[in-house]
Amino acid sequence: MVDMSGDKAVPLQLAQLLNQHFVEELVAPFVASMNHVGVQALPHYAVYGASFQATDEEINRSAEEYMRYIKQFRDF
Repeated sequence: MVDMSGDKAVPLQLAQLLNQHFVEELVAPFVASMNHVGVQALPHYAVYGASFQATDEEINRSAEEYMRYIKQFRDF
């Protein structure tokens, strides 16, 4: 199993040693809270590897992808 939440894919055991987590693990408390109050949680959007080595082109492309992503939930 591989943890893709960091800047590079690392084996799960190493990720646990480095205190890295899957995105789903990090957002689970928020999803639980939303379920509790009757709000439907939409799927999360994540950009991997952006903390140190993302180029301007990659950031701009990701911003465009994010706009397309959020527009699909307009009438949700």
